[in-house]
Amino acid sequence: MAFCSKCYNQVDEGDSFCGVCGTKIELQIDKKNEEKASEKILSESEYRNLDDKIWFYEHNGERKGPISENKIIELIKTSIISYGSSVWKKGLSDWQKIEYTELKIHLQNISPPPLSGEYVKNTLVWILAFAPIIGLILEYIVGFIQHGTNMGHSIALDVDNNKYWYMTVGLNISLALFDERILNKAGINTDKFKGWIWLVPVYLYQRAKQTKQKRTYFIVWIVCLLLVPFITKSETANSYDNPIAKQAEKNENNNFTDYSHSAPAAIPAPEAPPAIPSAPAPPAAPVIVPAPAAVQNKNNNDEYVDIIKNFIAAEDRRDIRVINTYLSEYMNRYWDIQSPTPEQIYNRYQHIWSITAYNKNHIIHIGKQSENTYVLFTRYEYEGNKQHKIIIKDNRDVCVFDNDKKITEIYGID
Repeated sequence: MAFCSKCYNQVDEGDSFCGVCGTKIELQIDKKNEEKASEKILSESEYRNLDDKIWFYEHNGERKGPISENKIIELIKTSIISYGSSVWKKGLSDWQKIEYTELKIHLQNISPPPLSGEYVKNTLVWILAFAPIIGLILEYIVGFIQHGTNMGHSIALDVDNNKYWYMTVGLNISLALFDERILNKAGINTDKFKGWIWLVPVYLYQRAKQTKQKRTYFIVWIVCLLLVPFITKSETANSYDNPIAKQAEKNENNNFTDYSHSAPAAIPAPEAPPAIPSAPAPPAAPVIVPAPAAVQNKNNNDEYVDIIKNFIAAEDRRDIRVINTYLSEYMNRYWDIQSPTPEQIYNRYQHIWSITAYNKNHIIHIGKQSENTYVLFTRYEYEGNKQHKIIIKDNRDVCVFDNDKKITEIYGID
């Protein structure tokens, strides 16, 4: 077997000149040196004397070559370069996709060209375009599974605080992975952008560029992402449809003070007994209203007693909407807070619910102290998020009603 001494192109025995560079054949290389000769890369000085049969190619962002036409054909046959690969040789003004050069015929002999963008399935990529919204819906579903349908505000608050962020992120990455496989089946080379599946907007942008499609689904994804914060804030606000807050805002002429970043007075530590209801030590002698049996039976039929029972049941369900229906629009006292604002009341409930996994009030007795004042004896049990054990406290609380039968004061007593 004979090779050219200059470009190492294989020539037929008996040829006097190389068909690539025109060099006279003088050197014969045996089979022992055949592999070395076929892998030799020409130097820049040698390249200058060659004709337009010498090629350069791009591979993984690097310029490779110069190599002979026979060698580049071998690279095509071994799929090292294929559709979408860039090549250049003397006479070309710039790098060209290999399918737009004279090497195209060798590609066609190996495999058909990739499908054009109009034939690629785009169903999955459009689902991916709306993934930020779909992921948000999945987060709410997880919230309903965890809290139940009666805990609308807790769910909205968890989603707003990105508690279930992994649902949206996982959905986006999964859809991008499956879409990349679809492109591969269509014959599209995804090597240059498949690594961006972890950053979906970049993946969508590069996908549109590679398939020569419009970037509409990329824009839709961005718009959906920007809408998510507005949706979560709106849901949180709707779940806290507080008539107290509305009336307070009206009375204060839109000068409502935001207490959301200041801690209400005497909020218990994360694993301390919750402040709703307060947890004083068990009374040595819980005799504020030493009512006889006849009075107790009368109280059991009292409308105020039913209101207190329903109010306590709403607290056990952590249903802020129902709780608000029993509170006066002008609260005088809420536990340790004098003249509390609606925001302070709301924050107190949210704090207690955030540090406890479970809470339940067992009503022992409701006694009437005066016309609009009642004393409530309960056995309160709860489970802390960190302690994971049930704690029980005996409490004594006072509920004061206004003339509209709304609770205007509620606090614990020793």
